[in-house]
Amino acid sequence: MSEKQKTVETVVKQPAAQSTIKRFFELLFMLFSAILVLFSWDSAKKANEENSILRSELRRAKADSGGGDNSGTRCTVCLDNPREIMYQDCGHVCACSDCTARIRRTDNRCPVCRQDIASIKPVYIS
Repeated sequence: MSEKQKTVETVVKQPAAQSTIKRFFELLFMLFSAILVLFSWDSAKKANEENSILRSELRRAKADSGGGDNSGTRCTVCLDNPREIMYQDCGHVCACSDCTARIRRTDNRCPVCRQDIASIKPVYIS
């Protein structure tokens, strides 16, 4: 083999080696990104569960300190939490978010008129 052919071979081999190293670092970066996404997803899920628990505790604390409710704003299902969800199509505001979640999982019907619930909206009664 001549000197010229050896030089050509080494020049051709170098970009392949650089390409392999570049590809390795790209894959390593993608793996790192996937791990970060999974960690973020898990953290968001835990935060959402904690928010739900804290909301329930806050409702209970407000109910305990408020005494009797004469305004008629208590959930018609559990009679404990305040009404905070409006059912679409019938328009009833008759249940709390906990009872609504349970209703949506089971028969998905309004507890007042028994009409199918198309969607729900949060409402704020002052």
